[in-house]
Amino acid sequence: MTNEPEPIVEPVVDDEGADAAAGDGNRVSRLETRAAEPDTREGIVYLVGRIRADDVRRGASRVWLGPRECVDLNLTVEQQERVAAALHDRDATLVRVRGKGHYRLTGELLHAHEVEQVDLLDLDLFTPDPDAPTLSEMIERAFADVPDEVWATLPRDMAERHDDYFAEIGDGA
Repeated sequence: MTNEPEPIVEPVVDDEGADAAAGDGNRVSRLETRAAEPDTREGIVYLVGRIRADDVRRGASRVWLGPRECVDLNLTVEQQERVAAALHDRDATLVRVRGKGHYRLTGELLHAHEVEQVDLLDLDLFTPDPDAPTLSEMIERAFADVPDEVWATLPRDMAERHDDYFAEIGDGA
């Protein structure tokens, strides 16, 4: 017998094989497994992300924070029903979640085990306007009225020596 620590169960990073079954055929709750981990602490959870319809159909309650990062949620039956209703004709819905969860000592959230509030947000409000100008177009418009003689006074190597120029300004040069 060695004194090596138990391996830490990694949070789900994609949806393939996310709900593995134990060798004896009994379902293993990842929330129960993670709650028993050493070197974790409980803390407040406040996050915004997407809940996917395909997860809900499989019985999984998780919020996606990015394309490959998600956090498991322990939702009540009422919360699950509200989320399912919001997903009626959509592939995903945006939610804000508040509650308690377990964190690694490094600060990484493992799961939200006590969800106090789930707010459904209007996903359409966060959809970019296809007619909106790009960043480069906005910059071009902002500097369109700067005369050529002003541009000529700027150092050509400013990007390479920007620290030197800021130091000179700080010295009163």
